[in-house]
Amino acid sequence: MWIGLEEISKSFQGIVLFDRVNFQVHAGDRIGLIGANGCGKTTLLRILAGRLEPDEGCRKVKKGLCVGMIDQLPEYGDETVLEAARRSFGRLYGIERRLEELDRLLAEEKSSSRLEKLLLEQDQLLEEFERLGGYSMEANLEKVLRGVGFRVEEFSKRVPVLSGGEKRRLAFASLLLSHPDVLLLDEPTNHLDIEAIEWVERYLQEYEGAMVVVSHDRMFLDRVCQKTVEILGGKLHLYSGNYSFYEQERQVRYQLALKAYQAQQEEIARQEEIIRRLHANPKLNVAQSRRRQLEKIERLEKPIPPPKGARFRFTNRNPQGNLAIECLNVSHRYGDRVLFENLTLRLEPGERFAIVGPNGAGKTTLMKILARQLPPTSGEVRYGKTTTFAYYSQEREDLPLNSSVLQLMQETYPKEDRSKLQDFLALFLFTEEDWDKKVHQLSGGERSKLSLARILYSEPNLLALDEPTNHLDIPTCRNLEDALVDFPGTLIFVSHDRYFINKLASHILYIKDGKVKDFLGNYHDLEQKLKRQEKSLQKDNQKASLKKSEKNVLPTKPTEVKKKKYKGTFRQLEEEIIRLEEHLEQLHHQLSLPEVYRNGQKAKQIKEDCERTKSKLDELNQFWEEEVC
Repeated sequence: MWIGLEEISKSFQGIVLFDRVNFQVHAGDRIGLIGANGCGKTTLLRILAGRLEPDEGCRKVKKGLCVGMIDQLPEYGDETVLEAARRSFGRLYGIERRLEELDRLLAEEKSSSRLEKLLLEQDQLLEEFERLGGYSMEANLEKVLRGVGFRVEEFSKRVPVLSGGEKRRLAFASLLLSHPDVLLLDEPTNHLDIEAIEWVERYLQEYEGAMVVVSHDRMFLDRVCQKTVEILGGKLHLYSGNYSFYEQERQVRYQLALKAYQAQQEEIARQEEIIRRLHANPKLNVAQSRRRQLEKIERLEKPIPPPKGARFRFTNRNPQGNLAIECLNVSHRYGDRVLFENLTLRLEPGERFAIVGPNGAGKTTLMKILARQLPPTSGEVRYGKTTTFAYYSQEREDLPLNSSVLQLMQETYPKEDRSKLQDFLALFLFTEEDWDKKVHQLSGGERSKLSLARILYSEPNLLALDEPTNHLDIPTCRNLEDALVDFPGTLIFVSHDRYFINKLASHILYIKDGKVKDFLGNYHDLEQKLKRQEKSLQKDNQKASLKKSEKNVLPTKPTEVKKKKYKGTFRQLEEEIIRLEEHLEQLHHQLSLPEVYRNGQKAKQIKEDCERTKSKLDELNQFWEEEVC
């Protein structure tokens, strides 16, 4: 055991977060920590890190263990990004200094027993130095900074001029470079674009230490974590799988616990009725005995249902006609930097576009232009005649900080009945106690819900949402997805939540390096297309390299090889590849289900199906690459 919490309790302002709970972190653990907003996830991380004392219980830590966590931004001086990140090598620099000292001591030492101890320490430190990447510090420095989204030209940027998001990314990079034994990560994907998130996933999958992760990014939890701990009702509930496993197992456990509770309640009621009848007959003296037996029964607690999260309701006016919004030759630049150029795009009612791209590519800028909050450098945005537009900004700058929750809704909709507004706020989990809260008193998640409530009440038929899942807990994200699936209007959104994109998008606008490309499908489809393009590019590079190396080689008589060809159109080939990829993903998902992996015969059949599908997919990808080349 590396870290252990024993019988700990913690309360804040009379609210019990943890009631005599136990928690352990072992070598190699990959734990996802989940729960509703305000349940105590960050508090538990701080207790694990030793930065917050529990009210009761104790924390035990393995001697010499290094634990890393960002609970507040470090103090930076007037230094560059590279200089600030280099300071994270303090542990390695300390080992280097001790190794230099050992070299001096070994040269001077005469005692054989003392020499043996010094050599043993030197061997251990050299092993530790290598394990922590001491021989590749500078290479790792560049790799990690670029991985979290810094461009090489930004390495010389002064830290004081960085934005809040850039400072968070720098702090995260420094944490990874410090290579602690245990990583405690609180929403690590915030301020990262999708490319950076996927890089972090790959980095953490190969990380040698243990980690505990708090995140609302379900795909991140699926790809990084092997265990899930849910905080619910002041207790910790362990699930031996990733988030997808938790979602299924959670429902199964709840239904079993509910049936057991209901059966016990029925039995208690039956025994109570028997005792009542026995008391009514004074000739029978077994009533007290029955009562004592009943009191000895260990009562089951009523199980807490899975968190529901805020609910969303759309009662929309469907747009008439065949136009929701269109861009005509829209361009935008900042100084000499072109974000996008001559973008022409037409959205019909009911279409769903996700805008995806690296940080700084221009996603939010494009959203503001579509919302007519920012004029483009050139070009025009037109709305359909019946389009009613609503824009959700990730900065939420439209919320006046000194207004109360209910007051804000009343000011926005002055003609609406107060009780209707109160009922609508209740859908977003705002209780009567919350109505008089000022906006500046709300948490990030509460502000997001209030902003969504404010725009959704207007019943728009075109929604433009900029990072709508930021600060929302997972149940609320899931409810928002479900509501938007049924939304009859047009949807445009920016998100780095890949689950969210996969569930909602029918088109992807991919912005990168001043270009905007329109891809048909969701994020999974985009991911596969980009992978195929990368493979094709690699193959082209290999061919070019091969041709270059063959210039000085004498030609030999070629042997005729009959190549198989795909019988169908290129479009049919791509559709078949997408269908097989989806089938393969479904098979992998089935293999993770308990009812499958516990059934050896069934698991074997699915594995064989996986192999056949993968073989066919490889063959079709080969055809695709040959067609492209």
